[in-house]
Amino acid sequence: MSKKIAIDQGGWPLLKANLLVTLGMLLFSFSLPILEILADDFSVTALVVIRNILSGGFLLALGLVVERHHRLSRSGWRHAIYAGGFWYLITMICLTYAVVFTGAFATAVILSLIPVVSALIDVMTGQDRIGPRLAVALVISISGGVLASVGLDANASMAIGFGEVMLFLGVTSWVMMSRYVDQHMADEPPITGLGVIILLPGLMLTVVMVGLEGTGIEASGLMVGLSFEDLMLILFLGIVSSAGSMVFWFRGVAALGVTIASLQQNLVPVFVLVQIAILGQDLDPVKIFGGVLVVMGALIAQIRKIKPS
Repeated sequence: MSKKIAIDQGGWPLLKANLLVTLGMLLFSFSLPILEILADDFSVTALVVIRNILSGGFLLALGLVVERHHRLSRSGWRHAIYAGGFWYLITMICLTYAVVFTGAFATAVILSLIPVVSALIDVMTGQDRIGPRLAVALVISISGGVLASVGLDANASMAIGFGEVMLFLGVTSWVMMSRYVDQHMADEPPITGLGVIILLPGLMLTVVMVGLEGTGIEASGLMVGLSFEDLMLILFLGIVSSAGSMVFWFRGVAALGVTIASLQQNLVPVFVLVQIAILGQDLDPVKIFGGVLVVMGALIAQIRKIKPS
């Protein structure tokens, strides 16, 4: 079992864990616009293959260097293969399709369901209960995620379609995968374990991509050749955004638990807004306030079990 932060450990371990999750969310946020850009030139299957082979291969190589004295156990390999070949495979396929087919509002709202899904699983498995304080934290954080995405736009609407369904399935699969890894691989080398989990879906879908390309069902886009811009985006997507966000996410989850850590998933729209601002577009003060609510919700959730001395 992973060792969660105890109350008497002081403020620094808690702050460090939150900073790791926040950094992971920042790196993950870069992947959304990058995937949308690359989808103009490459198929969804090709994007999943490229992303996972690059990020998984990078983490495995890094693990050989920094974890050379700590290898995956036999059970670790079994757990990594299951987590990657089932849960993470579903997550990556659904997330990539959702980014291509779903608008910003629907994406932000459904991503905000991650802590809700995790909290409900906690309740169903008897690991926790949704008390008044956690319920308030969930409402505040989810509301902040929505505000950070669309502000007070009265014309914003969400139609449930293919992208939304895929994203909801991806959200559920992501929560299940995160919980599985946290529960079964806490004593395994984290970088190597994540490398196997991420790489496996890429290898599995390579066969599918080649088959689709050969039969003419889906052109991968890889046969045309890569421009320098596409190459830089792909390298950043695989090595920095995907590999980096996974490492920081699971470091935070090991300390905070999936439900608490996932409240910060609602920071992703905030980071996307910052990226938009850097590109020269104006920021909405209401959306900035939404980001503040996300942080408040995460803080409220994390102090819900602190008892006065």
